Amino acid sequence: MNKDASNLALQFFEVRLKNDPEQLDQLFSSGGRIQFLGESKEGSFARSCDGDAERFNLIKETVQDWRFLEVEVLDSLANEGKAVTRQRVKAMHEPSGQTITTEVTDWFRFDQDGKIVEMLEFLDTALLDQFPRG
Repeated sequence: MNKDASNLALQFFEVRLKNDPEQLDQLFSSGGRIQFLGESKEGSFARSCDGDAERFNLIKETVQDWRFLEVEVLDSLANEGKAVTRQRVKAMHEPSGQTITTEVTDWFRFDQDGKIVEMLEFLDTALLDQFPRG
């Protein structure tokens, strides 16, 4: 499943570039989790979700606030239904119109059907926290 997990991770970024919350949410299994890792404080971008409705709301809010313009995958490793990717992302903060470029690392765990069970995202929350959430 190494190649499959790597392809599934790359598929996530192809869908993310479409900036469509419904399509992104369909990549997750029922009960699939997302966690944005970083310093967790009131109003911080660092947060996680539990449950399908909460996950969809987190995806929707993130897509509304941050429109992905470009994703360049720098590294990708996969093993037994898991994948880790490091990418350079260019995104526009929709409420302000400002554009940033930053590196992001994602850790994915997939089920047997190729759905995301868990996604942990390591990103520059200090940078993102400079922008108000929409």
